[in-house]
Amino acid sequence: MAFADKQGITVTAGFKLQAESLLDLRGSVATISERDELVDLKAAPAGLFVFVEENKKSYVYNGTSWDELTKGPGYVHPDTHPASMIVQDATHRFVTDTEKNTWNNKADKTVASATQDGLLSSEYFLKLQNLDGNLEAKVDKTTTVNGKPLSSNITLAATDVGAIPASQKGTANGVATLDGDGKVPSAQLPSYVDDVVEGYLNAGQFYVESSHTTPITAESGKIYVDITDAKNITYRWSGTAYVEISKSIALGETSGTAYRGDKGKIAYDHSQTPHARADATKTEKSTTNGNVKIDGVETTVYTHPATHPASMIEQDSTHRFVTDAEKEAFGASTVFWATTDDDAPETAVPDALLIQERTE
Repeated sequence: MAFADKQGITVTAGFKLQAESLLDLRGSVATISERDELVDLKAAPAGLFVFVEENKKSYVYNGTSWDELTKGPGYVHPDTHPASMIVQDATHRFVTDTEKNTWNNKADKTVASATQDGLLSSEYFLKLQNLDGNLEAKVDKTTTVNGKPLSSNITLAATDVGAIPASQKGTANGVATLDGDGKVPSAQLPSYVDDVVEGYLNAGQFYVESSHTTPITAESGKIYVDITDAKNITYRWSGTAYVEISKSIALGETSGTAYRGDKGKIAYDHSQTPHARADATKTEKSTTNGNVKIDGVETTVYTHPATHPASMIEQDSTHRFVTDAEKEAFGASTVFWATTDDDAPETAVPDALLIQERTE
């Protein structure tokens, strides 16, 4: 049915009219075609809101076309982002103005010549060129180095410059050296320091195995390390019992131990980067009204009820409810004819329209 074919209600002055649905049928139409027909009939002023039952969507007429009403504000991605939210990596790094200025002021790599500046100005290039082959004549041979004249090749001993002779490295009465890890090699340590025994401490006794099967014979001058649960606490033998050498924090993953720094660093770095839990639920917008996609599956999260109780409707001056009694009264005769003044309308309902015949 076209919108123009729908029947309306004609109201005579003096009558009250109530209805269970909106009197203005433009507020709700059945199809998109009926909505568009309102424009053709010039029944769609700018700002008119219309609900289309066909697709369960609401529209507002902007004066030239219909705009669909959304259920909430959309998302607009910003045009710019602050640099602080950018995660850098090995091939994407920020630099400061100071760094750029320093790089821009670096010396040119061009090799200097007698006529062109480069890593050296042409002026100083010529000066060095003129010195070539004449250095011996330019050197003041009366100058000495640690009392040794420059008239011949000079050999400086360690004592000439206050250095430690290489012969004293790692020797008795000499100096200790460091290995590739920056530690003193065990060969240069006292014997008791090198005597480190690892085992499992249990009830005051060290054992070879974690099952505490083979006991280790205690000896003075040795260091014992308890590797139970990676505690790495060190002890010495006092002659009667194992005594902890120094109270310190041992590495481990149990109560009373310190967590490994490399693992802690990995966990911290991970916490500072944007990420979601591996088991996080992925939600997406759905094209179906009342649905969202959860992990790719259409899921209904809201279904609008087919009916509403009258108690939730907010009345206004043009939309009022009536009672059954009021409807019954409205249905009674609202016009009373009287032929004389004495003809009182005793049977007329309240607010009835009285029509009296005049004889003049």
